[in-house]
Amino acid sequence: MKRYSLICLAVISASSYAGRPNMDWEPGFGGEISVITGYTRSTSQFNTDNKTLSSPNEKASTQDNFLIAPLGTLNYTFESADQQIFFGTRRSDIALGRFHLELGFRQKFEDTGTFSFSFVPGLLKQKTWADPFILNDEREETKVKTRALRLTAEKIMGSNFSGELAVGHQSYGDEKSGFANFSKQDQALLDRDANILFAQAPTANS
Repeated sequence: MKRYSLICLAVISASSYAGRPNMDWEPGFGGEISVITGYTRSTSQFNTDNKTLSSPNEKASTQDNFLIAPLGTLNYTFESADQQIFFGTRRSDIALGRFHLELGFRQKFEDTGTFSFSFVPGLLKQKTWADPFILNDEREETKVKTRALRLTAEKIMGSNFSGELAVGHQSYGDEKSGFANFSKQDQALLDRDANILFAQAPTANS
């Protein structure tokens, strides 16, 4: 059950903003709001457009989606002008096709960079099949969400490099993988609930 995806996103408009990370911060409330348009094309048996599967080797149909959505970040900068509380979606995530709402705190250090710690509550969920392996019968949908804690560093030691470390858990609302056709032992192997560890070594920002 392979999955192939193509994601194209573009920001088509944006509001004025204040206190964006790695720029001069001003005390008080600020933020930015953007409207993006996007196109995704994926081929996967986990897509919720092909309800019936006749064979585990059957080629999945291709799913095309267009989207227009408002995205943005709200923040509050403290009087010291080097600490912020923020809520929203990061532009770096959008560029990589990842959509996460997060709530966090960031601290700017003059010589070492900007560090942030945030919580991803899993408010944005995706649809998939509860049991994608059912044959010759309609499959039921469920939703998957990801909760995580993220630690990021930007402008490390005054450079254009950034890095990230995240730990989390991916859970399915009604996980039934293999319930219809597989043994209890195989069902345990097919269980998609999982712990997540993500690390991104320092990479240069454009």
